[in-house]
Amino acid sequence: MLLMMVVFLLAMAARLVWKIIKFKPEPKPLSLTVISQCKSCGKKHMSKFKVGDHLLKPCGKCECGGTFRMIKIYNDEETKEERKWKAYEKRFEV
Repeated sequence: MLLMMVVFLLAMAARLVWKIIKFKPEPKPLSLTVISQCKSCGKKHMSKFKVGDHLLKPCGKCECGGTFRMIKIYNDEETKEERKWKAYEKRFEV
């Protein structure tokens, strides 16, 4: 009986040590995308996010002579919840 208790306590201690030293990977960096739109003609342009980007920032000239402004910054990757909702909506498509 005493031997079983010792084995049990050793197993619990080993499990606790394993939880403490278990490797936890660093979270993956976000993959952000920026959408800019020309004020004059409405043409849209997509690019990767750079440090310093913010909404309504002028970011270049359009072919029509207008200026592009950033209108949307979003994460490219879908979350688990978004994938679940897309699968749910797909079931009811006609």
